[in-house]
Amino acid sequence: MVKYVLKRILMGVLTIFILASVAFLMIRIVPGGPFDADVAEMSEEAYRNLEMKYGLDKPLYVQYAVFMTNLLHGDLGESLQYTGTPVADLIGRGIGATARLATCALIFSVAVGLALGISASLRPDSGLDRFCTALSTIGVSLPNYVVAIALMYVFAQKLQWVPVTGLDSYKSYFLPVIALSLNPIAHLTKLSKTSMIDALNQDYVVLARAKGMRTGRVVCLHALKNALLPVITYIGPLISSLMIGSFVVENMFTIPGIGKMLATSITMRDYTTLTGMVIFYGTTVIVIGIIVDLIYVLIDPRVKYE
Repeated sequence: MVKYVLKRILMGVLTIFILASVAFLMIRIVPGGPFDADVAEMSEEAYRNLEMKYGLDKPLYVQYAVFMTNLLHGDLGESLQYTGTPVADLIGRGIGATARLATCALIFSVAVGLALGISASLRPDSGLDRFCTALSTIGVSLPNYVVAIALMYVFAQKLQWVPVTGLDSYKSYFLPVIALSLNPIAHLTKLSKTSMIDALNQDYVVLARAKGMRTGRVVCLHALKNALLPVITYIGPLISSLMIGSFVVENMFTIPGIGKMLATSITMRDYTTLTGMVIFYGTTVIVIGIIVDLIYVLIDPRVKYE
């Protein structure tokens, strides 16, 4: 197990290194700079001084060497947009709102998706089964920004039941959470339904039913554990996709999370903030992937550490 974990960590570190390098180079080879929007309002000398302050006047390979050296020491650099503010501090300010939103969406998605999928598997060809099939098709097809616009129009503008911006009250969570959750619910419903049907057709489940065991006990004691394995595998990427998916939702609902900061850094060409955000997202995805793999092995002893 230790060898497996160390191997995954080393692969994760290598992936982060490649990700950081690509992010650093890609944003700098695109025409334009972080201060181009203000160039008309400042003298050429002031512009050069800004470039010198942030090291942007140096050759690209020198900037890369400085960046990677600072990264090895845990320093993501100083934001170009928010002068004097470290990128790590910006991430710290926004991660709370993003984490709360993603956590609520995760709990809601898993609870609803599992409930619908398992219920549909126990009642094939019923009205609930057809509803779940339709929900899966619609949920997978609609982007979250389309869902967000529809929700804002109906529940915020027409009915005025909930606020449309911020996360100031429990009501403000409803629309962004649903907008983020519809696609995961569709996937989880289909995945859990298929997995549960497969588990219910296994020999050990058929034997338990033949012994007269009630359906509820058969599902909870025998089928559910194996049916959850594909779902657990999906939850790792789901957590990552919820955090990345909040990029759009946070901007539409004016939520002060890291998704909104990422969008702003792209617009303002804030090199250091954008690169730091990409590294943060990449590290989060890798860590979650390792944790999910370990949980998967603990649940299913047939899977070996290799």
